[in-house]
Amino acid sequence: MRQDRAMIGSKMNEALNAQIGREFGASYQYYALAAWFEEQGLPGFAKFFLRQGQEENEHALKIVHYLGEVGGHVVLPAQPQPKSTYESALAAIESFLAAEQEVTRAIYELVDLATAEKDHSAFEFLQWYVSEQREEVASATGLLDRARRFGEERVVLLDSTLS
Repeated sequence: MRQDRAMIGSKMNEALNAQIGREFGASYQYYALAAWFEEQGLPGFAKFFLRQGQEENEHALKIVHYLGEVGGHVVLPAQPQPKSTYESALAAIESFLAAEQEVTRAIYELVDLATAEKDHSAFEFLQWYVSEQREEVASATGLLDRARRFGEERVVLLDSTLS
């Protein structure tokens, strides 16, 4: 971190670096989901998760850019290999919802930290993520609800609506 222009504390900087890792991790997981759905012959789901992976990538890069703006220091955490097989399409979609819920929890913790640290810039920056995560969890919940209504044996019909 460049001390001569740093507008961010070390705790917030470290926490945002961890969030970069979570966002890239979610991206990696969604790319793995896209590959799994492609292998299952469900191209609509594959495209959906490819787009989700790209979105998570953008979320991570947005934090990288923010840290640059405030004189922070970016450290890109290593990523573990994501899960690559699932028992069913429903199980795969459940993992999507769980990942979005985890990212949401982490965003809320970042907002709490920004408040505690009196980092008004980070607090304002994170409001976009609060709104985005509300949409992401709603989207994941809706997809899972629809998949459950269709059932595993008819998930191919839902797949055709996602292309």
